[in-house]
Amino acid sequence: MNGETLARISQVLEPIIAALSRLKGAGYWLFIAGLAILGIVGLILLVKLIVVVIRIIPNLTVSQFVKLLIITAVILIIAGLLI
Repeated sequence: MNGETLARISQVLEPIIAALSRLKGAGYWLFIAGLAILGIVGLILLVKLIVVVIRIIPNLTVSQFVKLLIITAVILIIAGLLI
């Protein structure tokens, strides 16, 4: 990542980190529990999406498969640029 991207990410994360630093006791643990629940739900949805795509692939036509490959490539390119 370049410096400009890191600066923007830092600007977004600063208020969140400041709010988290004030959390103590039960508030901190409730925040962690909520974050864990959101993470688990997100992971479950991702696994479900992968399973659905794997089940659909054998029934795709050639043009649909090529479209899937192009979409996957674009997503990987964007993810590579962001990381």
